Amino acid sequence: MAAARNPFTDEQIALLRANPNVAVVDRDKVYFTAKFKEYFWALYTKKSMMPSEILRRADIDPKMLGNARTRGMVANLKKEIARRGSFTDVITIRTASPEVQGNTKKEDEIGRLRTEVEYLRQERDFLKKIISAGKCREKK
Repeated sequence: MAAARNPFTDEQIALLRANPNVAVVDRDKVYFTAKFKEYFWALYTKKSMMPSEILRRADIDPKMLGNARTRGMVANLKKEIARRGSFTDVITIRTASPEVQGNTKKEDEIGRLRTEVEYLRQERDFLKKIISAGKCREKK
């Protein structure tokens, strides 16, 4: 079975890692910074710019990402804004590839730990809401 997207070459990975708008990149995936996501979304929604043009402005070659990734960016940003209300650098632990999670670079390890902390905070907040909702019902 063929992969839906073409994997990045070593040269493409090096180019993407050098770009300040890219948080993490591996063979199959690229994750952008929250700052870039906000920039992208503002141009896409307010100025009706095409995703490929926004990427060019950010020194990212849309041909290198391919049509599927470029089109998918808009859908993914819509999901993220609907789910969280804002953009984050956080990569969801369950969807990050093992290669991204297992990188030995200190920056990647710090990013992974930040992601885990954010995820655990969200779990804690959710549990607090469940507990407080239960206490409210008991008082009635």
